[in-house]
Amino acid sequence: MRKPFKHLANLLRFNRGAEIPTTGPVKAEWEIINTCNAKCLTCLHWKEKSDSKILSTAQGKSLIQQLARSGLLNLYFTGGEPLLRKDLAELLSYAKKYGLSTALVTNGLLITERRARELVDTKLDTIYISIDAAEADLNDEIRGLNGYFDLALAAIDNLKSMRRNGNPRIFIKATISCKNVDQIVPLAKLANRKGIEGFSFQLAQLLKNANFIFDESLLLGQQNRHVFVEQMELLVKSFSHLLTGSIEYYQALQDYVANPESLQKYRSISGFSFVQIDPYGRIFTCPAKDNQIGDFRENTFEKIWFGQIANNLRQEKEANVKSSYLFETLGNMNVAVSDLSLKRFFKLVRPILNGAKLF
Repeated sequence: MRKPFKHLANLLRFNRGAEIPTTGPVKAEWEIINTCNAKCLTCLHWKEKSDSKILSTAQGKSLIQQLARSGLLNLYFTGGEPLLRKDLAELLSYAKKYGLSTALVTNGLLITERRARELVDTKLDTIYISIDAAEADLNDEIRGLNGYFDLALAAIDNLKSMRRNGNPRIFIKATISCKNVDQIVPLAKLANRKGIEGFSFQLAQLLKNANFIFDESLLLGQQNRHVFVEQMELLVKSFSHLLTGSIEYYQALQDYVANPESLQKYRSISGFSFVQIDPYGRIFTCPAKDNQIGDFRENTFEKIWFGQIANNLRQEKEANVKSSYLFETLGNMNVAVSDLSLKRFFKLVRPILNGAKLF
């Protein structure tokens, strides 16, 4: 049975209440480095020092190989700032060698023409450029670096000029706080104006284990709700063609801002079809890093994924549904699988039959 069909069968089991997966994850998000060259207000990665204890190139390749053998379809390379790793292109190419769909989340500051060509040559499928405002001054304030906005736009232009057959697909990705809640539609307009594939965002979250530590006043709250709702209504009405997920997901985000308890109706798919890996090879159920299920340096991925620690956590249910849901990579899956009706089932099957990846 082809891997996508195995995953679809597994997701149907989850939808019907199953707690233990029968295959590896659909998606893995791997932080390949702990440091960053921007100084964002909602993240502390830039305060970390370069660490020789992170997974080496050889260890990274072994991880990729084991993830692919587990049935993985999609591997997201994140950080810190992934382009600070000199072996990034080598790791991306290796993942493609094992048939994985690859995505890269980057601030784009280092994407010169040469680096753009290097990334295109890896056959990278998707790249997300982090931009938090359509105005240079506001973006640079939030991202903590003068000139960031211009460099990020130059990265987009460099990638567009180098890519072949429409790859990689290019998206703007934002973190929304009270400082830029009015920038959701302007960012979608920016993506449209730049002629790229789309725009995605997630809400800022205070998560100590994931190094998302900042002034609590930056969090989106009830005082910003009307602005968020207005932006979302305009976004869905005029720019739905740019969105990376389902309309239902973005509608659910509106419900969350009005009532955070609304997320309780969703089971989190983290740890069942999604896994997070930190720069040191530690394996977690979701990007919040609340629940560690193993260490790649101490065990194989297969033994960790199907091990007793992971199964115990799955049977306890994901404790932090809220933080899992608000990560855009997870939120879309949560909504889609929670509402896996017959109609949605055939919607998911169609791209598989056409040779596309699941999610």
